[in-house]
Amino acid sequence: MYYVGLDGHKDLAVFCIQTNSGTVKEIFSTSADPKGMDELITKMKGKRYKVLAEASTYTTDLHDYFVMRGVDSYLANPRKLKLITESNSKTDRNDALELANYLRLWDKGELKLSISYIVMGEDRSLRELCRYRMAVSKSKGETMQKIKAHMRRNAEYMDTENLDSRGTMNEIRFRFGDDFILMQLIDDYMLFDTKGNNLDREIEKMCQHREDVKLLTTIPGIGTTTAAEIMSMIVDIGRFGSADRLRAFFGMAPKVRDSSKTVSHGHITRMGDSMMRFVLGLAVNNHCRFCPEGHIARYKRSHKGAMKAGILMVACENKLLDLIYVILKRKTPYEQR
Repeated sequence: MYYVGLDGHKDLAVFCIQTNSGTVKEIFSTSADPKGMDELITKMKGKRYKVLAEASTYTTDLHDYFVMRGVDSYLANPRKLKLITESNSKTDRNDALELANYLRLWDKGELKLSISYIVMGEDRSLRELCRYRMAVSKSKGETMQKIKAHMRRNAEYMDTENLDSRGTMNEIRFRFGDDFILMQLIDDYMLFDTKGNNLDREIEKMCQHREDVKLLTTIPGIGTTTAAEIMSMIVDIGRFGSADRLRAFFGMAPKVRDSSKTVSHGHITRMGDSMMRFVLGLAVNNHCRFCPEGHIARYKRSHKGAMKAGILMVACENKLLDLIYVILKRKTPYEQR
């Protein structure tokens, strides 16, 4: 078995080929494109080998190409590669060498390695669509805050605090049409609102035959877009052996320190996608509003005041993840308990 470390950049890829015993057979550079990857495939023809690179914008497409060509390829979480990220002699050649070392030791069971799960095909398209939808939603919310702040500074008052309806927006245009900045902000807000609606329709179209998304929409307060956003990260519930692993993936599991006879639990790891934790928070609030007698809403009410607001929200988000895990694993719709 040969182990190949790949240090990939925008235009350059550096390979280190290492033998089963750890001897460096060759280090060479090539272009960071399919032609360059073919150079490695040609060199390794007839040999058993694996490839490891750091997960980044410049290595995902190279990894995809290797997988398409039948190569045993992996991408590792760069934050876990401390020998590389904290090295005082960080060069492309040294990085490729360390990656080959990591791969060899991991393959022999002598080292733990955090391998990134790379989404491909329709799942990747859905994830990118959902990420863009979340970005548009964030921009829309920020623009509304700017509108409210601008109107308050300029004493432009409305009879309602709920400004996000099109009828209210038209009334603002009629009453304060001479305020150029306010009109521009409203134009921006309406643009993001239209984009969001278009993206929602596209997400619904893409998910119309997905049973996992349909199952999640049986949870009160979770619509198709939110369900799709959650599934765009989970992709396949089968890759999580337990609800604990799902919580850890979302960065919702507590840090654990085990020293001698003392075991302590700290704050959540926050290792997952921060945007998805934001979505979880919105989903919890919506679920509690639409299902006030559900077990999550009851828990939230009963512990309000006894726990800090942030800690209580994390507990509710974990309960929602437990619920999501059970629904997807059992393939059964939501039942209130």
